[in-house]
Amino acid sequence: MKKLLLVLLLVAIMSLSLAIPVFAGEPLHRVTGGGTVDFWGDKDFKETYGFTATQVDESGNATGNMQLVWHYELSPGAVSPLVLHADVLYLAVDADTGDAWIGGVITKSNDYGWVGAEFYIQVRDAGEGRKASAPDMIGYTYFGPASNALKMWDGPLFEFTNGNIKVK
Repeated sequence: MKKLLLVLLLVAIMSLSLAIPVFAGEPLHRVTGGGTVDFWGDKDFKETYGFTATQVDESGNATGNMQLVWHYELSPGAVSPLVLHADVLYLAVDADTGDAWIGGVITKSNDYGWVGAEFYIQVRDAGEGRKASAPDMIGYTYFGPASNALKMWDGPLFEFTNGNIKVK
């Protein structure tokens, strides 16, 4: 009888262990934040960003989302403001500099011509509050393969006029 109970207990433990979801370890890197930037120093040409990106493996694969709002017409008669929602697919981080490169694909927009477009962008975390060495920064949004984020290039960066980025 004891052997039967022991076997039943072992079977129950094994079946429970198979039913419990397996969770991945801590994310390798996480980048969150957003803000507004005037790339050309003109308040009428501001862009607003918000994002969260979590690197899930050593290859740079990531999850998260991003919203981009361009508060000006890209061309005469274009949708303005242009609102883009995206899924994050890639993330690369240089923890020493606070730089992060995010790549993804546009999933929703108020201008459907953008849906499906891939993009990549660079951001820089300069620190928090009074400990910040400079304002946080962001680069141009480039359209092309989202995996270009993994190349960790150095493009021109512009100060956020407000907002905050955290690179961990």
